[in-house]
Amino acid sequence: MSNLRVSEAKIAIHESVRGGRCVDDPAVLTALNESVEMLLKEGDWKGTTQVLKICAYNGFAHIPRGVEAILKVDIGGKPADVWHKAWEFVEPGVGDIDHIRPGAYDMGLLEAGEYATFWPFLVQGMQVVAFSTHEADTALTMDVYGMKDPYREQVREGAGPSGEGEALKIMRWTDGVQGEVNHPTLTASLSVNKFSNITSVLKPVTAGYITLAGWDPETNNMQYLAKYHPNELDPTFRWYRIPGAVSQTAVEVKMLVKRGFTQLLFDDEVVLIENKLAIEMGVKSIEEKKRGNFQLGLGYQADAVRLLSQEKRNHTREQKVLDVRMEGGYIVDQDINEV
Repeated sequence: MSNLRVSEAKIAIHESVRGGRCVDDPAVLTALNESVEMLLKEGDWKGTTQVLKICAYNGFAHIPRGVEAILKVDIGGKPADVWHKAWEFVEPGVGDIDHIRPGAYDMGLLEAGEYATFWPFLVQGMQVVAFSTHEADTALTMDVYGMKDPYREQVREGAGPSGEGEALKIMRWTDGVQGEVNHPTLTASLSVNKFSNITSVLKPVTAGYITLAGWDPETNNMQYLAKYHPNELDPTFRWYRIPGAVSQTAVEVKMLVKRGFTQLLFDDEVVLIENKLAIEMGVKSIEEKKRGNFQLGLGYQADAVRLLSQEKRNHTREQKVLDVRMEGGYIVDQDINEV
């Protein structure tokens, strides 16, 4: 994992930004973001991949913020494949995923789109509530869009300026401690509507992290829905389905993922790419391209990639690993389909 902070990266590159700028000039942070974003798209570098473990419930795996792609996956202790959402429609694919034999985890992960929460369908329809870790957020509201319970009409009661959804007041966890709730305060902060599902969420920039949850006032049961970064405005999470997963059960999904670019805003944030010279070459590349010196810019870009490739070779030595994949599909209830 990278140990490079934004403040250190800005010191390393500021002289290469527009002929030389002060470290705290906003242009330096912009150049840093542009360089890191460009270089992340060039390959899987040191510190840009990591292993995630997710408990997938009811046949769904939800990918957290900051993940660009799933490289390898293990479902329930068994290596599997990652498929595009069109896979259920092609001839050698899994077929209709709602008709797959339960328990067939060997069929892998199937991309299922993006949603505003980790789980959009609320148990029997619930009111929703938004919690913050910071007192300043209690003056703010966030818009929650979805369908009423029962699953019939769009939520509009308590809507904001758009006339749709509900403007939900944000409350603070008791004393700012996550999970601590004062019941009278909670009751006063619940949504007017009972939601059967949530289609999207719009939130302002907040001082703290926001937790969205469903709440049943009769049973005091809470359903965790999502946690949002302070700077997220239109949050979405990528979903993957596990064809053949057993309903109402959980399975561990272990993934090797490539981390994606997220905007750097604060000096104490960690920069995914820690090679300062490569970042500087990336800055020079973008600067030259903006000046119209495209070939010179490509030269700087190639040098940045060379530096990152060299760093990766020194950090991760080649290993003798044989990776065999069967092609041509498979047959349900059979271990392999020989080609």
